[in-house]
Amino acid sequence: VRGAAKRLPPKKKIAPGVKMKGFMWTKIADNQIFGTIWEKANDEKIELDPKALEDMFGVVEKKVDTDNSVEVKEKPKNEEVSLIDPKRSNSIQIMLKGFKISIEELKRALIEMDTEVLNAERLNTLKDNIPTGEEAQQVKNYDGDKSKLAQADKYVMEISQVPRCEQRVKSLLYKATFSEKVKEVQNDLRVLFSAVNGVKDSKKLVTLLETVLAIGNYLNGGTPRGAIYGFKINSLLKTLDTKSNDNRTTLMNYLVDYLSLKNKELLEITHELESVHEASRVSLNETVKNLKQISTGLNIVEAELNNAAVDETFKTVMRDFFNEASDTIKKMEKDSTDLQSSLNSVLVLYGEKANSEPEVLFSVFSRFLQSMETCVQDLAKRKAEEEKAKQKLQFQAELMKKTQQQGAKTGQLTATIASMKMGRGLSRRTLPMKAH
Repeated sequence: VRGAAKRLPPKKKIAPGVKMKGFMWTKIADNQIFGTIWEKANDEKIELDPKALEDMFGVVEKKVDTDNSVEVKEKPKNEEVSLIDPKRSNSIQIMLKGFKISIEELKRALIEMDTEVLNAERLNTLKDNIPTGEEAQQVKNYDGDKSKLAQADKYVMEISQVPRCEQRVKSLLYKATFSEKVKEVQNDLRVLFSAVNGVKDSKKLVTLLETVLAIGNYLNGGTPRGAIYGFKINSLLKTLDTKSNDNRTTLMNYLVDYLSLKNKELLEITHELESVHEASRVSLNETVKNLKQISTGLNIVEAELNNAAVDETFKTVMRDFFNEASDTIKKMEKDSTDLQSSLNSVLVLYGEKANSEPEVLFSVFSRFLQSMETCVQDLAKRKAEEEKAKQKLQFQAELMKKTQQQGAKTGQLTATIASMKMGRGLSRRTLPMKAH
């Protein structure tokens, strides 16, 4: 038969001569003292100097000077009792201030699972401030006036009474953020599906790659690098680095110039495969990881629903949500499996290894097509400038021609006038003299 539980002897009560500043330590519960260094510790044998302590740490009452120089003592404030860790207490008080609702209202909302009060933002803050078992025990063991407890301690006292509070908050937070997280995963899947279908079904992309292959084989003719049947997709980026012999242009510029003359339709591919740009920023591994986290979160909700200790309010609020969420996740998991299968097919199709990171493939296509589009715009700008210069030369030539023509006409007119003047002069000289 076990003996009676160990009990600690009552501590000697101390009454300082003046009100002292508090020392905000965290108390170890009496029932946790045994087996620690504190079990045999004896602070009563320590000889203190009460006066020195009171002189240094006694609370100095402030004096306020009035117009009549009458000393008025500050009204004493109600002394609060704080039991939990000061940092933790401060965190809880900041949270409560931000919530702008009473502790009683918060407790009610948790018990009733009121999602109007408990939105995602509040739940996210609340999950980091759920009372621990130790904190709850500290407050429970306090046998003083509970009305004097600090705000954070009152919070611990009330919220620790909410059944399975931690699981409740996590489940509600999962429910509150479910739609947003699902939307993010679904969007990533949609983007990747679109890019997969784009590069898989693009005839222009195949023709473009054939053109690059032909140009590359010509440049490498007569060398071990020539006469190949295909190249790794990341080799496309080499078109940006391969310079002309005067270093003024690149192989990409040549490719665009060539296509503008021989196969202009291929230049439209930059618009047809816009989906690869967005896909290059999506990580399949991260998307699969996010989907797994969503699924794991639902497992926690399911475990709570199957727990006999869970109250009916929880089951009523979460059961329908669980069923709908379960169907949504199953569909996303199927879509994810189908996507990975399609991605592997595309990777193999373009000479890459199956199960390699698809964003790398899309990243190469994205950069190549963006550079190609830049060169297309540069070509259009260059042609516009050339056309403008040509028109300017034509205008100058026409202006010169008109000037020359005008000069010729002016010369003819001048000669005619001069001739006429000359004719009139001769007439005057040959007229007979009149008889007087």
